Amino acid sequence: MEVRRVVRPLPSADVYARDAIWAGVTHVFHLAARTRAPRAAALIEANVQFTERLAQAACAQAAVPRFVFVSSLAAMGPAPNADTPVTPQQEPCPVEAYGASKRAAEQLLQGMAALPLVIVRPAAVYGAHDRDLLAVFRQVRHPLQLRPTPGWYRFTLNSVHDVVDALVAAATVPAAYAASARAGYLLSGEDVSWDALYQRIDRAVATARGVGMRHAPSVRVPAPLLALAGRVGAKWGEWTGRTPLATPDKIVLGAQAGWTCRDDRFLREAGWAPRVPLDAGLLEVARWYRAQGWI
Repeated sequence: MEVRRVVRPLPSADVYARDAIWAGVTHVFHLAARTRAPRAAALIEANVQFTERLAQAACAQAAVPRFVFVSSLAAMGPAPNADTPVTPQQEPCPVEAYGASKRAAEQLLQGMAALPLVIVRPAAVYGAHDRDLLAVFRQVRHPLQLRPTPGWYRFTLNSVHDVVDALVAAATVPAAYAASARAGYLLSGEDVSWDALYQRIDRAVATARGVGMRHAPSVRVPAPLLALAGRVGAKWGEWTGRTPLATPDKIVLGAQAGWTCRDDRFLREAGWAPRVPLDAGLLEVARWYRAQGWI
């Protein structure tokens, strides 16, 4: 595949539609997004307005390219509980600004009848270069682990390799499944509790470093202290223009007992299924972090 990269900011859609970059383009993979920002307006600009300009430019082409939009499980909202995953039948109900912005982008694209749209909603994605899960890889070697959520809370994890495979599969979904594609596919993966994830990351880091597992004791950070950290983070973001890991929206995300999902349609309609076992994926990431000097 010959890949051409689009970088923000974009000009207006009508100007961009005439750019030479569109010559011969058959597919658009829209991966860009902001997952957190000091202000909700920045999420709308990055995740909704930019998406609209890109899609409008695609629709202006003589041969409208297939448009694969990477959304998020956050656009659907959390699972009803830790034991009941989100399914395609669940009514979308995002609980924070990032999820709301991705849902707004989905609805905008779904309203463009001329756009050959496929929506893919990964859950939590891990892999080399990721910094969000890096904190857990570092914590497992500490004498005491400070955890922000109850250990029995569960979520679905997707390896970045599986997500890339899913995007390629989404680009070839047969036209007969256009309705499913426009409605959006959830990416099933491996469901894990936070307790189990810490143990498995501990094993991966120990193997990568050639040492024994720590089995360090853990303490849950009290909810009021987390809420305070979120408020402080929000103020710090307003003052500096930078976005810390702790924000009120991230606290809301972590307060949900279940971020798991199930969707068998993608296997039936595109032939995709996750192929990277969680332990193998975590070990690969641990070795990459170690090679970079991050752990």
